[in-house]
Amino acid sequence: MKKILIAIIALFPLLCSAQNVKPLTPEQQLEQAQKQLEEAQKAVEAAKANAQKAKQAAEQAKAKADAEKAKADAEKKRKEKEIAEKQAAIQAQIKKAQEEAARLNEEAEKLNAEAKKMNAESSSSAPQQKVVVTSDQTKTVKKESVTPAPKQEKPAQYGSVNGWSAISAPTPTVRQEVKPEVDVNTEVKYLAGAVPLVDGKVVFELNLDVPGQTASEIYDKAFEYVNNLTVDENQKDDSQLRSKIAIVNTNTHSIAAKMYEWLVFANTILMSDKAEFSYTLIVNCADAHLNVRLERISYTYEPNRSTGFTESAHNIIADKYALNKKQTKVVRPYGKFRIKTIDRKDEIFNGFVNLFN
Repeated sequence: MKKILIAIIALFPLLCSAQNVKPLTPEQQLEQAQKQLEEAQKAVEAAKANAQKAKQAAEQAKAKADAEKAKADAEKKRKEKEIAEKQAAIQAQIKKAQEEAARLNEEAEKLNAEAKKMNAESSSSAPQQKVVVTSDQTKTVKKESVTPAPKQEKPAQYGSVNGWSAISAPTPTVRQEVKPEVDVNTEVKYLAGAVPLVDGKVVFELNLDVPGQTASEIYDKAFEYVNNLTVDENQKDDSQLRSKIAIVNTNTHSIAAKMYEWLVFANTILMSDKAEFSYTLIVNCADAHLNVRLERISYTYEPNRSTGFTESAHNIIADKYALNKKQTKVVRPYGKFRIKTIDRKDEIFNGFVNLFN
């Protein structure tokens, strides 16, 4: 009974408060509902705005991440390409060096064999001076006095492959060139047989007996002469393609020079007609004998014109290209290349002849 009384006393304030609360009118209920609706709409709009901001932020973050990834991928590809290009360049250099070494070894073996052959032949050669040219055209050379040039210092050598060494040639001496008189029929000089082919390639060759002189003495004079050729008036003035003695072999007394010259066909106020002329000069010296080969000839003509070309000699000045069918006349368009090449070959070979006269 006591507990029931206590519960009634506890509920008494609530009962009094409920009696004081008045019920809402329909208008008040509508107003209250509208306020709740507006608050709900505001909440929805705020939620939409927050969702839009979140979406934009996510899109910006994704775009930034994609851009950074694309940048990283592009940088990775650039580095991979750069590394690949460097490796390719290195491999190309390695291949070029290997090919050049193989070429030098082959050339050295060939020169060594020729030097041995010339040494064997020179021991039984007659003590008379003679000139043998592979074009089989007989030449009578008028002897002229040549003032002996000062003795050249031995060239500095860099490395060696089978006795062959790249060199730093001494400064060529400037001297008066002696142009010998050649008693030849010019109509025959340029015709059939004037341009010899060896294995399909143009190779001019000079064999000269030099009685009483050792291989070393002949080598010193030949070296000086070739060195002077590299700066004569025919040479190209080009920092990249400059005539020079490339390698020497003092064991076999051999010289290899790479030449870059001009073949001038016409040079007037109104016209200049010329071609770039490159070739290799190989000199082998033995006791009492000299062998010279002019080979690996090529031309570059009018490179900036549609009619221009770069071609090897066997496709330009050989008989079938530079002579008519009867081989009685030099013809266009390659006839002028044949004439000027033969003239230049004769000038160089006759210089060697005069050197030892």
